[in-house]
Amino acid sequence: MKINNFVILTIFFILLSTHQTHAQVLNTLIHQEYIISSSSKDSESVEIIETKERKLINQTYYVELTPENSSFIISNIKKSNQSIETLMENLKNSEIIDENNNKIAFTYKITENKDIIVYPKYNKLLQYNQTSKLTFKYKSPSILFRNGSIVDIYIGGLGKEFNSNNTIENIQVKYTLKISKNLGEILFVLPKKEIISLDEKFNFITYNTEELIGKSVWIQIGKQQNYSFVIEQEYVKTSDFPFILNEYTIVVPKNFDNGYIKQNVFFSEIIPNPSKIVKDENNNLFLVFKIPASSNGKIIIKGYVNTRKKDNLDFLKYNNLGNLSDIDKAIIDSYTKPGKYWEVDSDLIKKEIKDIFVKYNIPDNEDNIFKISEIIYGHIIKKIDYSVVKKYGLNERQGAVKTLEGNAAVCMEYSDLLITLLRAAGIPSRAAFGYAYSSLDNVMFEETESTINHQWVEIYSPIVNKWLPVDPTWGENGLELIAKDMNRLYLYHTHKNPLDPSPMQVNYVVADKNIVFPKQKFTINVVNHEIAWDQLISENELDKIIENNQDIYLREIFTTVSNTFNNFNNQLDSLIIQIIRTQDKSLLNLIKILAFIVIFLIIIVVVIIYRYVRK
Repeated sequence: MKINNFVILTIFFILLSTHQTHAQVLNTLIHQEYIISSSSKDSESVEIIETKERKLINQTYYVELTPENSSFIISNIKKSNQSIETLMENLKNSEIIDENNNKIAFTYKITENKDIIVYPKYNKLLQYNQTSKLTFKYKSPSILFRNGSIVDIYIGGLGKEFNSNNTIENIQVKYTLKISKNLGEILFVLPKKEIISLDEKFNFITYNTEELIGKSVWIQIGKQQNYSFVIEQEYVKTSDFPFILNEYTIVVPKNFDNGYIKQNVFFSEIIPNPSKIVKDENNNLFLVFKIPASSNGKIIIKGYVNTRKKDNLDFLKYNNLGNLSDIDKAIIDSYTKPGKYWEVDSDLIKKEIKDIFVKYNIPDNEDNIFKISEIIYGHIIKKIDYSVVKKYGLNERQGAVKTLEGNAAVCMEYSDLLITLLRAAGIPSRAAFGYAYSSLDNVMFEETESTINHQWVEIYSPIVNKWLPVDPTWGENGLELIAKDMNRLYLYHTHKNPLDPSPMQVNYVVADKNIVFPKQKFTINVVNHEIAWDQLISENELDKIIENNQDIYLREIFTTVSNTFNNFNNQLDSLIIQIIRTQDKSLLNLIKILAFIVIFLIIIVVVIIYRYVRK
């Protein structure tokens, strides 16, 4: 939440009227109380009570309070026209009350970035030891976001440049959050803060000024989420020759248990049926399709994913991931190697990790995985900033070294740099690819031609023998090493080559070297309706599809051969008709039979001659 500019106006007025400086004049307390209750899923607004209390503490000065320097700002996080309309409608039922409990009229204006500034019709000459108090009560739809079974609460904090105790004014900010228990279980709170349960209806969370500088509040409620997905992959004709099959290998969402979140995948439709199922060393799941090279069409894979928070998470409560010395040597050797974009052996990376150990007083023999990882994670958050321009512009992957040199960064750069520095410190790590989102966008996912839209990191914990998610992209909300948000769906992992596996691979026989295979289209959405899980195909049941359809590809080959033969037969009919000028089908068939007999005899003669010559 932004602090308005009344301080600047106050300082200007003081300097103009007294020509004195360097004296603290005002004590200001800004208290924002958020009452977050459970209501309709379609329309949920948060009641906000913002109190601005100012007291003149220096008898040398007086301050004139005006609508401009007493204004309130309503942050419209959703930035949509609909949210503006809702805020304006809510303002009709809003009120401002002064220190004498009198209602104060107000006006407002909409800013260019779709926030609203509210101006109370309030004029007062504040003198020594006097107090001014304005209380603004309103409702905002831009605080609470509900997607499926998950509720996200976002509240803006204070800018990094905020100075709470300058030479003119002492400003203190306090947030009080009252969150209805009917909304569900609180999954996490960022910045980290104790959750207090004072009554049966609400959980209470409070923040002071220092805890809000440079940070926003993010609270997530819920324990599970359901998604639907559709994968569409067009295939193209590469040859006219019969009997040829092209092979398409497509990575699909997989069952996954990372010690924090358990993901289960179910399929509702797969067209055509796959020929086999493949899993690699990272347990990535691939469906392999054999498609006649002479055909055009589309592979369609539909299904649902259930992600669920696991309950036994004591290892996270105590930040205990184990020690480096507890990790099997084979895992360390495999998951600490350099790779493209992960330049572990570069001089710049080696220098950076050495500087980190010195700066944060990490001994060379430090063995605690959580401690080392948390320091590297925090270092990256401070060192690089997210680039919105790169996200929506030319978003080419650049790797850890270029990111460290100061180039623009999005999720790929955050993750590649973290993986590289973790590996340089000897901590096994790998990349996770899939879908993750922020409810701040006010949407789930839009259709995209890209096969992934997010990349994050996983580190290995020997204490639970699991890979745990670490997402540095959203670290600005507060240091939280192990990502606890449920807004993510796992597609696949990679650790040796950051580009392997590819979401789609093709082995084909091609006549035209210029053939371009269409990009894969992956659509995913949060599901709000009931799902008939027992009518879907689980990952473990995919083998049955293959067992029940082992002859499908033979049928496709025979169909292709049949079509090829029919095409040849029609062309032969046309040729004969042109030569002998007849439409008599009996005669046509007789000529074709004689032609095939002649061709067959010629083949036999050729074979006999060939064998005789060899002897």
